[in-house]
Amino acid sequence: MIVKEAHGRALASHFDINKNVELLKKHFYWTKMGGDVHKVITRCTTCHMAKSHFHQGLYTPLSIPSRPWDDISIDFIVALPRTPREVDAIMVIIDRFSKMAHFIACHKCDDATYIADIFF
Repeated sequence: MIVKEAHGRALASHFDINKNVELLKKHFYWTKMGGDVHKVITRCTTCHMAKSHFHQGLYTPLSIPSRPWDDISIDFIVALPRTPREVDAIMVIIDRFSKMAHFIACHKCDDATYIADIFF
């Protein structure tokens, strides 16, 4: 129980085995502490989903697009200085087939419906 709480606590959560043992030794001691910590960490679902060294097998590469604008990526550049038109962000849409990009001015605080309207 103590190991689970130490490993998944809010401020310093999901460290590796050595770091968790080091933190626990500051306040607790019991025999086979390292084994207990290892057991909890290897069963932690958050670590399995988030940390790459827990994944089994090879990563799956992205598929190669066959037509322009069939597969796109969208990203945002935010926290820019405001322009005279009060724009402080850029929406970047990239076609993975042709590598063509569109840069659309927007506001950092625009909501999803407005961004969807801009996109379509």
